[in-house]
Amino acid sequence: MQRNGYPVDVELHDPIYAHRDGICRDLISELDGGWYGVYRGGSFKLGLFEAYLFDHRIEWPRTVTGQLDLEDDTFKDMCRRYRELEDLRQLRKSLSQLRGKPLIIGTDCRCRPWLHPYRQLTGRHNPSSPDFLLTRAQWMRGLVKPAEGRSLGYLDWRSQEVHIAAVLSGDKRLLDAIQTSDVYAELAIAAGWAPPGATKQTHPAERELAKTCFLAIGYGQQARRMAIRTGLNVIRAESVIRTLQQLFPDFYAWSERMINVGQMYGYLTTVLGWTFRTTEKTKPNTIRNFRRDGLRTAA
Repeated sequence: MQRNGYPVDVELHDPIYAHRDGICRDLISELDGGWYGVYRGGSFKLGLFEAYLFDHRIEWPRTVTGQLDLEDDTFKDMCRRYRELEDLRQLRKSLSQLRGKPLIIGTDCRCRPWLHPYRQLTGRHNPSSPDFLLTRAQWMRGLVKPAEGRSLGYLDWRSQEVHIAAVLSGDKRLLDAIQTSDVYAELAIAAGWAPPGATKQTHPAERELAKTCFLAIGYGQQARRMAIRTGLNVIRAESVIRTLQQLFPDFYAWSERMINVGQMYGYLTTVLGWTFRTTEKTKPNTIRNFRRDGLRTAA
């Protein structure tokens, strides 16, 4: 991708950034006006957002200083519970990127992002968001334009991390569930959210909730944080954690063992040889995150 780049529709890209001030005003007027009312003078106002949350009885996560947590990951989690906030999240993301630098496009109408190869501790690439179109707001992907007579495909892995984790942990029940059924639907059924025989097509919302819980639990998220993310109360979140432990005990034991190994020996190594040194101050979830990224890198 660095050498060849990806083709960009310059005839669409250049006018967008030439008129971005007007576009930003129109976006705020259309999406914020009459719906959220949290922008004044083109700027997001924390006090107005807090008032919106109070009026709509939305309990929002806060930082250690007591301020509302406005990170995009937090917005993404909350939008799973309150889908009416998704337009606001996309508005904030779009305004931020429109007000930033435009794509760096070569004379051949191709963008060549610096991928920061092997930048992360696990050996994963870490492309810079301003240069890498796929990490920008989703609507900007429409700027990709293959040459006439050519096409482009954007491919993603299916159940990538959980499949690798099943193999590495030796959890045969989890591996069987992946290969013969739908592991997320199975968790939804076991948790009592869906009837026996439920599938992605028959119960998409319940399966999506189970998927969110499975991935969160597998990477160490505790009941309180998972309750905020999913809308479940803390008691039900704790029940889901116990259900997952019972469904796939070998996977859960392996996940816990990785923390113990990292703390006992002072380091962890991915299957591709990338090493992370730990100390007594290293938090357990930091070790989990290293293992998580290591799974992605292994693919």
